Amino acid sequence: MRQGAHPVDSHAHLFCASRREFLSSLVSAFVLLPWAYGQDKNPVSTAEKFRQWSEEYEREGLAAPFKGVTTNGEVVPGLFEISPTGVSTESVRNAAEKLIASLTAVQLARAMFPVDDVQWRKWMNQHLYVRQGISFQEMTDAQRDLAFGLMRASLSARGFEVTRNVMRLNETLAELADDHVFLGEWLYFITIFGRPSATEPWGWQLSGHHAIVNYFVLGDQVVMTPLFLGSEPVRATSGKYKGITILQQEIGIGGTIARSPLPHHPACGSAPGGSVRLGPGGPEGRFVFRHKGFAARLVSVSASPSSEPVKLSRG
Repeated sequence: MRQGAHPVDSHAHLFCASRREFLSSLVSAFVLLPWAYGQDKNPVSTAEKFRQWSEEYEREGLAAPFKGVTTNGEVVPGLFEISPTGVSTESVRNAAEKLIASLTAVQLARAMFPVDDVQWRKWMNQHLYVRQGISFQEMTDAQRDLAFGLMRASLSARGFEVTRNVMRLNETLAELADDHVFLGEWLYFITIFGRPSATEPWGWQLSGHHAIVNYFVLGDQVVMTPLFLGSEPVRATSGKYKGITILQQEIGIGGTIARSPLPHHPACGSAPGGSVRLGPGGPEGRFVFRHKGFAARLVSVSASPSSEPVKLSRG
């Protein structure tokens, strides 16, 4: 799925866009946001618009073959190998089995998919996307506890805390926007792919506004990507969750990178090396970092939701 798609998107390729152009595009999007759907206060018609947009995004995103994150738009064969890690995933498997056992037949039909199902690709960080799976809103208290148990077993302590606070701050946004139909703490969906197994591939997905976790398991190996964690706002100054603040480390490191002057480069007006290109399914463009050390720190902080150790190279 297109990660940043929006009805007011220009779909422009910002391959070599300057920071000014990038910020201008964001400002334009927020200015046009009320025009796009905010004038309609009827939740039924708004829900229908969201459904139509979701189907359009799916048709567009799924039309291209999956490539994921690449350096040049081409997949490198054999880049990662299947090999034992020595890190047990038994607790994750047990937590998933407990959640599955708690679901009704109707919930199981909506939450369970084959491990290779295209539903893996059906995710979007925006709140307008109509999602598959079962939401925390429709779960019983016991089922919520089990779903959180799966997340706790899968993520680090900090990773669970950040993800949980993203959900809480979505409630703050609902209060600020006076919209408890399409925003809120419990509008996050759990989907399970395959059957939890010690030997066969399986996984789970959390999907909601500003919180996307894709968690794939094969034996004792885990791949947790794509991952999206964000918030709007990042600090609650009022309401039910007043005082919660998140992502301050990421904001600090990201701000340092953004403020770093970039030397001229013939291709993009920026420094070569250390760049990342997002392939089909995401916006095409390059983000070039002058200081790989800052980039490594940002990746380290952002990768910490995984319960497995992260090794980074600054070379």
